[in-house]
Amino acid sequence: MQADRDFSFEIKEHIGVIIQYDNGWNKELNVVSWNGNQEKYDIRDWDEGHERMTKGTTLLPVHMRRMVDLYLASQSRKAVQKTKDENLRRAENREKTPRRQFDRDDEAEETKIIIEVEFDEDSSNDPDDSNNPEPVEEAESPEDDEELDLESDEEEEGQEED
Repeated sequence: MQADRDFSFEIKEHIGVIIQYDNGWNKELNVVSWNGNQEKYDIRDWDEGHERMTKGTTLLPVHMRRMVDLYLASQSRKAVQKTKDENLRRAENREKTPRRQFDRDDEAEETKIIIEVEFDEDSSNDPDDSNNPEPVEEAESPEDDEELDLESDEEEEGQEED
């Protein structure tokens, strides 16, 4: 406790430094008891050793709570207003931007994928080309199709017996 002046003070709790100056002084938020009275929140500049100080502001806990509530409410209002302004700006930009309306047919046409494959007829008849499968004989009539199916069934049965 400092008593060599017309007043005395005791820093009960150092809450934090608000700003540090180049000259070594700091603006601080502390809980201080002045002249042995009730503790108050104190905002003022202090030298490095907390021996000298400037004029400052003291607040009872109830007033400090009110100041913090006012600050938070102010910041909240600003944040809400900023969001409203941003949403309004976006809506205005949407109105200014021309948009093409698509119906389902337009969307379907735009998403079609066309694959074209070209075959060279000469390369399909090359006997040396091992990548080309052997040509399959086409049936001339539905009766021929049945005969081919029967032949392949008979071949499969013969392989199973082996």
